[in-house]
Amino acid sequence: MDYKKFLNFCYGCEVTHLSGTVIISPFLSSNLFKRYFENVNPFTGRLFSGFISPGIGNSFIFIKTGLGDRLTGDAVMLLRDTGVSRIVFIGACGGFGNCDIGDIVLVRRAFDGEGFSRYYKNSFNMEKIHNEGSYIEADQKFTDEFKDFLKNKAEKDKKIIEGDIFTIGSLLAETNENLLSIEKKGFCGVDMELSAVFQAAETIKKPVIAATVVSDLPLRRPLGEDFSSGEGKAYDKSMKNLVEKIVEFTKKH
Repeated sequence: MDYKKFLNFCYGCEVTHLSGTVIISPFLSSNLFKRYFENVNPFTGRLFSGFISPGIGNSFIFIKTGLGDRLTGDAVMLLRDTGVSRIVFIGACGGFGNCDIGDIVLVRRAFDGEGFSRYYKNSFNMEKIHNEGSYIEADQKFTDEFKDFLKNKAEKDKKIIEGDIFTIGSLLAETNENLLSIEKKGFCGVDMELSAVFQAAETIKKPVIAATVVSDLPLRRPLGEDFSSGEGKAYDKSMKNLVEKIVEFTKKH
């Protein structure tokens, strides 16, 4: 496989165009970020889209990957021979324990619970998933810098939680039984991308941090149920605030 041609196929831009800081999200729109940058050069490939904002000494890139560990992990892996210096992930998670919708989770580690097929085999056992998987860490120094920045800049009524996320391999595997097992292991949330993002970043030796907004409470209310009006506003407000703070942080650091 020709790496440069394949990157161009996936991203719709050249390897040499990708340098500086990358902000990556499975589902957020470019429009949420564009207004913070003066010069924006959009790109659209067969798999990924976003924009590049060139700068003197440090460019900024936004990448929308699509949902799931495979696509998001591959998006990061493709950055291996680029000039990208660091990666900031922003997404959403289902919250456990004392989490409320709209809380921000600053992720220290992600657990590899990936793999769709393993959840539907006759031999499936959730305890086996826990035993076979592993934790992958974010860059701790980079995370500490963002934590300090966020605590000084975030709205005072916004709860910021530090903890570990369990990355699961299927939405339909989020059964009550499986979720209870995950919560009992001390995870503060569940998502579908982060362990792949952290592993890919570790593999290509790029520092990575991640912040997610609690979008649902799967043990209190099944995934797919509508927000109350207050919860919807809390989620939207928190996500917009996090986008703003991530952009501000990456521009200053």
